[in-house]
Amino acid sequence: MSSRKKCIILVSVLVVLLIVIGVIIYIGSDSGTTNELLIGSNKDNAIDSKEEDNVSNDSVNDVDTSNKENELDNEDVNISVNDDSSNSYEYTEEDVVEYFSVMEEEVSESSSFKEKFKEYFITVVDFIFYDSEIKGYTFSELSGTAKVKIIGMALKIDSKIEEYIPGYKESISNTGSKIYTNVKEKLVTLYMDISTDICKDNENECTKVKEIFSDVKDVCSIGWDFIKSLASSGFSKIKEWYEIYSGK
Repeated sequence: MSSRKKCIILVSVLVVLLIVIGVIIYIGSDSGTTNELLIGSNKDNAIDSKEEDNVSNDSVNDVDTSNKENELDNEDVNISVNDDSSNSYEYTEEDVVEYFSVMEEEVSESSSFKEKFKEYFITVVDFIFYDSEIKGYTFSELSGTAKVKIIGMALKIDSKIEEYIPGYKESISNTGSKIYTNVKEKLVTLYMDISTDICKDNENECTKVKEIFSDVKDVCSIGWDFIKSLASSGFSKIKEWYEIYSGK
């Protein structure tokens, strides 16, 4: 082969190699650009997604915070309402009378003795004679009519317990420093004195206390001789008491 042909072949091979190298470089350059574009796009999407998540979380946090604030507000309202409801109600003397009425009704309607009946009697006697409080009241703070109602219930409770356990008050007195053995006499005397004072000033209330005692004396079998034995101030007191006793 001549030297001229060799040169032509060598040049052709070089040209082909240069073309191939150029193509490879070009393809590599495009691939890098594409990768950069893809990476940049992914980063942007990740940032956008993160920002959206942050916005979403902020919204949730705002809602949670709002809910917590509302819950606290509601708790404050509930506390306020409860405080108002507990403080706004004031017991009346009718509530005190009803308190003992429930006791008396339970004792009267029972077919058998229960140990708690003694506690009922002690409670009512301590209220009347020993200055204890029921629903914020002492006995001396009640009206005359409320007083005689409670005395009447005390006498009924005592009478019913005596049916079950005659002389039970002696066992109560022996267990403490308070005296309960002659309570019936004291209750009747107090009833008569309070009723006499009521009848001097109020005719309508006088009628009520006479009606109450009419029921009490029948249930408790309280006779006139028993009442006369308690009067210690002569004929005047006996006359006034008899008017209460007889209902005239």
